[in-house]
Amino acid sequence: MVSMIIVDYKSMDKTIKYIKECASNIQGLDHFVIVDNASDVPIKPRKMVVEKKEVYLVSSGENGGYAKGNNLGAKTAKEIFNDDYYIFSNNDLKFNKQFLLQVFLDPFGEDNRIAAVGPKMIGLDGWKQNPLVELTWKQSLFSNFTKLLLPKHIKKQPKEASKGPCRAVSGAFMCVDSKKFWECGGFDENTFLFMEEMILSSRYSKKEYYMYFNNDVEVIHEHGDTVKSTIGIINALRTEYDSRYYYAKTYYHVAALWLALSKIHFEIVMALFRLKKSIRGNR
Repeated sequence: MVSMIIVDYKSMDKTIKYIKECASNIQGLDHFVIVDNASDVPIKPRKMVVEKKEVYLVSSGENGGYAKGNNLGAKTAKEIFNDDYYIFSNNDLKFNKQFLLQVFLDPFGEDNRIAAVGPKMIGLDGWKQNPLVELTWKQSLFSNFTKLLLPKHIKKQPKEASKGPCRAVSGAFMCVDSKKFWECGGFDENTFLFMEEMILSSRYSKKEYYMYFNNDVEVIHEHGDTVKSTIGIINALRTEYDSRYYYAKTYYHVAALWLALSKIHFEIVMALFRLKKSIRGNR
């Protein structure tokens, strides 16, 4: 049995609509857990029925981000359903045809070292979003942010990936083996957003488990609303940097000097980025 877990932040109507779409397009998926990250009061699991599917709403009473929210959803699913698999999903996905759940889950039966599976994921712009490619820690902490100062250039579409083991799959739609997920401690709750998949993959590696890219099934990823204000963009970039810093420090064990230099580098880049935005705004 499979539970789908959706972390919601002020988009409950969209989440319910998405569950209805899943009910129509994914046969065999009967259990859903919605984690309300916008609620400022705890909500004990509250049952409702959507399209004849069991849906439980729960909240810790705070917005703890992606990792904490999904861990709460997984704990709720474990207590109520005790399913074999969890699908962690955003609410901004579409299905261009019926999603064959059994085909998606097939890799789990091929190798007991597989801990997570991700589908072929395409953006509305046709961009391939799975599997994820890991940057080196220097690229992650330095060049990843430096590129914000460079003129925009045409991105090179990644090559079509082959079905099989991979470093990581996107957390926008990812299925995990529930037992292996808890064996590895679930998501690391020290990040608010960004890097959760890479961190989970690192936790799996310690147990000799791995993630798997299954391109026999496909989803369309619409993406959520983008932040347009300079302040909003910088706050999002700071959240991303904090997660990359934590990942580099905790899982790569990067030296303190390099970490300190990365902080200085990030602040310089942000100052120049503000200046760049200001100059553009005055034109």
